[in-house]
Amino acid sequence: MKTHHAQARMQQRGVRNDTIDFILEHADCCVPRGNNREALSVSRTRLNKMCHEGHSVTQCDRAIDIILIIDAATGMIITVMHAEKGSRGRAYQRKPSRARGKQR
Repeated sequence: MKTHHAQARMQQRGVRNDTIDFILEHADCCVPRGNNREALSVSRTRLNKMCHEGHSVTQCDRAIDIILIIDAATGMIITVMHAEKGSRGRAYQRKPSRARGKQR
């Protein structure tokens, strides 16, 4: 489920629905952002492994540096953004931790 804001940002930033679904399914980085929100993304390491395991290279490329901000209580996607390089984007990128509900 996406907010109107998330839909607008997806269109503005050129992120497709199938890319959002892919990130939600395979996210391995989950960073708490306050107000019961989390930043979800798929690490480059995981994307490389997935490509070698037979996932679509195109799909993996589309998921690089895409971050979803979700409401942890409802699972609603609040916004979609590209990860920024340097200190501005660092707050949304930390070492991979298990994403919500995922077990290894």
